[in-house]
Amino acid sequence: MDLDDGPIYEVVVPNLYLEDNNKSIAVDLSNVIGLVTDFAKPHMTVLSRTNEPFTQEDLVKVILEATKWLEERKTNVLSFTLKSWGPKAKLVKGPLQGFGLHLKQFFDPVAEEYRPLIIQVTQKPVY
Repeated sequence: MDLDDGPIYEVVVPNLYLEDNNKSIAVDLSNVIGLVTDFAKPHMTVLSRTNEPFTQEDLVKVILEATKWLEERKTNVLSFTLKSWGPKAKLVKGPLQGFGLHLKQFFDPVAEEYRPLIIQVTQKPVY
């Protein structure tokens, strides 16, 4: 995945955790230098569900696959850029995007369409 123009951010050893009452699995971005958001814990949602919540077993399965993916690439740092995407979010581009898309395909290989990987940067629309 290519990086867009603009500031390049890096997340070191992406930490995956359960978010939103276990309805999503997200990458913690709170250790990313220079990333400005309204949230105490900025994150990129990788997987989400509207019906049944994710279990700890689901999270472990995704973490093991994420670790394998990073080891195969001999890296623990993923770069990314952000592109405007709606009034409250930024679209993720670059290696972090590839990481997230791989985990989506791993966990749900039959899905025909995936939601874009975004980082919500504000709780209020920016005009």
